[in-house]
Amino acid sequence: MEFNTNLKKIKPSGIRKLFDLAQGKKGLVSFGIGEPDFITPTHIRKAAKKAMDGGYTRYTPNLGYPEFREVLAIKLNQKNKISVTPGKVVVTSGGTEALFF
Repeated sequence: MEFNTNLKKIKPSGIRKLFDLAQGKKGLVSFGIGEPDFITPTHIRKAAKKAMDGGYTRYTPNLGYPEFREVLAIKLNQKNKISVTPGKVVVTSGGTEALFF
């Protein structure tokens, strides 16, 4: 298989270089590529399956589902004592993405 020659010009991501440097070092807490070092808990897997069975299989709205943002704002206000409205809650798929909001 041949690839476009322009691909050779693409440099590796800086975060990937840092991840490679940290690989195998003891005593480090990885905030790297977001790959947990544990199995996803059963209750989360069950909730994900229920959501998929309920039709939540497509891309979400850019800021996240309004219903989820609303219950998350309630949780943040009540349990975490963080005063926030649903309009100020943004749901992202990762930390890097969140930096742009």
